[in-house]
Amino acid sequence: MEAILTATALDHERAGGPIPWCDCERCRSQLQLFDLSRLDTGGMRKTMTHAERFAEFDRRNPQVYTLILQLVDGLLDIGVQRFGLRMVWERLRWMHVFVTKGEDKWKMNDHYVPYYARKLLADRPQLEGVMETRKLRNGA
Repeated sequence: MEAILTATALDHERAGGPIPWCDCERCRSQLQLFDLSRLDTGGMRKTMTHAERFAEFDRRNPQVYTLILQLVDGLLDIGVQRFGLRMVWERLRWMHVFVTKGEDKWKMNDHYVPYYARKLLADRPQLEGVMETRKLRNGA
């Protein structure tokens, strides 16, 4: 499959590493897409709250947060001054579809986005004002 968005040779040279928005084979492989093909959602129970499910998913799949950080750094590197984590999450889901077969394509639950956003802001307080969060329905 041909890449949809590819960086120029000069972009690659300047970046010195993978470019998160680039879909060339080199960048995709360096962004560790293979890790997304092995998401572990075992242990999830219907009786768990969204927060509990997120905590379990995050514990079992640390590669997802690593990729979120890579994509956020890529946005900041190209000068994006405001963004929502939903955009990053949907990019990850889009990438996930290319490396996953069958029903596993839908293991990245939308309900995790607000929790990842809060985790990101806690880990990187300098993103306050670049990203914003809204009050969760459960009050958090």
